[in-house]
Amino acid sequence: MSRKTVAIDTLKARVNRDLARESGTDEARLAVAYVLESMLHETGNYRGFRYLEVTVDADGKVQIGNETRREYF
Repeated sequence: MSRKTVAIDTLKARVNRDLARESGTDEARLAVAYVLESMLHETGNYRGFRYLEVTVDADGKVQIGNETRREYF
């Protein structure tokens, strides 16, 4: 059987799409985020991430909504 590979950018795009969805469970999003982070670190491609649900309240404090909804760079 031949070896199969997938481009990191393709994996990252698919995981980012899944993490951006409001449907699904937090546990599922954390699981795919963990796998992606591991692959990005192992291949030297980790460039950070951002939370998708961030607001600033009237006092200037940053509020993060669902921490499992994120996007990796």
